[in-house]
Amino acid sequence: MAEKNTSGERFMDDVSALASIPHRGPATPGEAKAADYVAERLRELGMSPSIEPFMLAPHFPITWALHGVFAALLCWLATCSPVWAAILTVPVIISFWGDSSTRFYMLRKLMPKRESRHVIGKVSAPGAKEGADPVKRIIIASHIDAGQMGLTLNPNSVRSSTKLFKAAFGMQPLYLWFWFWSVAAVAPVSLLYGATGGAAAVKWILVFLAIFNLIHSVLFTQLEFAAISPGASDNASAVAVMLDLARRFNDKPLANSEIWYLGDGSEETYMNGMAKFFGRPPADS
Repeated sequence: MAEKNTSGERFMDDVSALASIPHRGPATPGEAKAADYVAERLRELGMSPSIEPFMLAPHFPITWALHGVFAALLCWLATCSPVWAAILTVPVIISFWGDSSTRFYMLRKLMPKRESRHVIGKVSAPGAKEGADPVKRIIIASHIDAGQMGLTLNPNSVRSSTKLFKAAFGMQPLYLWFWFWSVAAVAPVSLLYGATGGAAAVKWILVFLAIFNLIHSVLFTQLEFAAISPGASDNASAVAVMLDLARRFNDKPLANSEIWYLGDGSEETYMNGMAKFFGRPPADS
């Protein structure tokens, strides 16, 4: 298929094509179709792209929700056995921190897995010798999957909460930060409950922490089952930019630079797909 005369026309065609793929969620048949589309576009630009499958558990909303449920249950346990509640909170804190930072996964490993995929096109540095290391390797990446349209991503709620945080604190909302520390707080508050002999004030703090965690668990459980966005601005537009950059750098290659064009899958699992990519063997990373 011949390239269009203007990059703007080609850009809009790419966005429209990707956004028209139904249910382009992480590790879904729709994501596989998006991978095929991006691979074909890279072939048109003279590359020999590869589609690299990998297995992962895409269920981060329900995984996070379970951390909140466990924290709420431990608040109840604290009223019966404060020491055990504090001890059992520790693995929940570690698991939640590892999952939300993508450093490691504990609870998510128990979730069902599905196949996702990356699309990778490579262009060698101009004049580079076969097998020689390039001076620089540049990775231009954009994710090919689309996210879900739950309450936590509803434009109206996001807009109102963003305005509130901007006005009150001069920053973006730190939902995950607040949620993580509400889980972490269960351990010291449990010990404080025991140390004070069940003081009423400390008990009400436990009640607040339980309710706060359960509210977030409900929100993220809903996100797990929400519909998939068409994903025009997140992230079909960025994929189109990546493809346009590939066209431009084909016309004017960068000296001493090998370029990888990466259409990464399962970004909408809270960067789990990208974490998988950077977990590649050192020779390929």
